[in-house]
Amino acid sequence: MSICSQDEANDDDLKNEDLMHRLAGPSVMKPGQEEVDQQKINQVIYEASKGSKFFENEQKKARYWQEKNKEMKLKLEELELGLENNPEKAAKWSEDMHKIDQLINSMEAQRDLSRIIVHVDCDAFYASVEELEKPAYKTKPMAVGQGVLCTANYCARKFGVRSAMPEFIARQLCPNLIVLPLRMMKYQEKSAEIAKILQEYDPNMCKASVDEAYLDLTDYLTKHNEEETVEAVVEHLRQTVAEKTGITVSCGIGANLMLAKIASNMRKPNDQFSIGRTREAILEFMDTLPCRKVNGIGRVLEQELSSLNVHNCGDILRRKGYLYYVFQEKSFQNLLSYALGISNNVVKPTDASNRKSIGNEMTFSIPMGSEKTISQKLKQLCFSVSETMKQRNLVGNSVVLKLKTTSFEVRTRQTNLNTYTNESDIIYKYVLQLLSYELPVQVRLLGVRMTKLQDASIYEESKLSFTKENGVQCPICSRYLINDACSVDKHIEECLSVTYIKECLQTKTSVKKRSKRRIDEYFR
Repeated sequence: MSICSQDEANDDDLKNEDLMHRLAGPSVMKPGQEEVDQQKINQVIYEASKGSKFFENEQKKARYWQEKNKEMKLKLEELELGLENNPEKAAKWSEDMHKIDQLINSMEAQRDLSRIIVHVDCDAFYASVEELEKPAYKTKPMAVGQGVLCTANYCARKFGVRSAMPEFIARQLCPNLIVLPLRMMKYQEKSAEIAKILQEYDPNMCKASVDEAYLDLTDYLTKHNEEETVEAVVEHLRQTVAEKTGITVSCGIGANLMLAKIASNMRKPNDQFSIGRTREAILEFMDTLPCRKVNGIGRVLEQELSSLNVHNCGDILRRKGYLYYVFQEKSFQNLLSYALGISNNVVKPTDASNRKSIGNEMTFSIPMGSEKTISQKLKQLCFSVSETMKQRNLVGNSVVLKLKTTSFEVRTRQTNLNTYTNESDIIYKYVLQLLSYELPVQVRLLGVRMTKLQDASIYEESKLSFTKENGVQCPICSRYLINDACSVDKHIEECLSVTYIKECLQTKTSVKKRSKRRIDEYFR
């Protein structure tokens, strides 16, 4: 074989390897798969996916990122060549390295080791809730989801089944897999039970999602005169949650939110891990930690870093000069903070008004193409989003429609509303307008998301102030309204409703009848 053809063969192998990495999905690092032959699983996923639209879409993405990675490598080669042969570039390199060191020093100055943060993560939460109702599932491979899996129990994970995996691939890996539909109300109820226990340790705990939370135990330990170590307190917390709710949790202890999150994944399930709370202990831990273990480094960024010979967080610091040259400023700063183990350490309840968006999605195992069916599903999604917004006392001014086609192409359309709202029918009206631009279409996924959120109470106050000056007054009830034809018409319709008129008649005094007069009286 010639050198040229050998290089082409190696390139093809690399392409297949990259594609297999993509097909493996975002949850490849999930706990419970330590004994799985990942190479064998990847091969099964590869073969099972071949010829599908999913495979073609992932192939397209893999080619795109391969080209991006080639460009990055070429930039580095150009840099290395310039450093060797160009004194000006070498001088610029020294200046840049000095800037990077200054940036690291400023980051170090902000390192705060005064708090004790704990990340509590429920083990395979949705699956665990289902196992509570039917304990037989504990010894059988089981997953929750439809079309795409949301989670899998630890029995299923031994087969390589994991969250975010298409159901048809999961069944190839595990033919006896039991797949249950999502029951969000049930999971939210159990989540509320767990939160109530966690609040005994930190009243200001932050729920990061339905199955995880952050606690700051600094004040709790001070209040108890540090009679117990944080490790003992966390052990007791885990036992209490398991006894009272039937759900096991894994906990991570660290000096900030990022470290606590990393630590909670170290000994899953039903265990805990603590990262030393000194600068030296943190740097030592991060030095050998694989980049993918950091929340914020996904499979795409992992591949980019890998192409630059950066595999562990310590490599980020060792190759900081090259990364500074390749990545955008913000991305580079994030990478440095990951490697240094520096992050936010403030735990506070989630402020609904700070949320950027509220949305919901549906995935379908069988693609849908009927406009009527799609519209019905979108109506359900709009109602769900509306209810969530009302529960959190939020209104929004922009709606996003998301579609995933049968070729796994993701399309999004967005539009601004004439007013802030959390009403399902108004959201639905705008979503149907967005859908009309995409028809006809076959979909595997539908999503609706409201953005530009605002606290409903604050909005009502500002609206009242604004409408008195710039709005129109209802001729029936004298209320001030935003000068929007649709809103005004709807309001007047309500004012003229039968119910409203009846209420008015009940509260107002009856009108006295005038006595009849003859016509000639008017001419006297």
